[in-house]
Amino acid sequence: MESYRTQLERKKSEEDARRDYEYDARKRLYQEFEPLLFLFIEYSGSALIRICNLAESARNGKLTPDSEDGWLGHVGYYAISTIYRLLLPMVIFKIMQQCLTLI
Repeated sequence: MESYRTQLERKKSEEDARRDYEYDARKRLYQEFEPLLFLFIEYSGSALIRICNLAESARNGKLTPDSEDGWLGHVGYYAISTIYRLLLPMVIFKIMQQCLTLI
């Protein structure tokens, strides 16, 4: 009877330790990952809007380098901000991958 009780206590302590470990791991994951996920969602929406604006501008003929008012014909604010908005979600995704690997 005593060995059975000892075995039950050991099993309970193992389950408690595992539950505490999983809780701490999930808590750390949420602390590290949730802010990045929020940024990823926000900047992905911004990139999608920019892609839609690029498609509309291309339809209206404003993206050709030959036209006088072509937005991407010269390296200005629109070209730089477009590159930034399109690359930022990919950078955040890469940081998220590294974060998950570390956790």
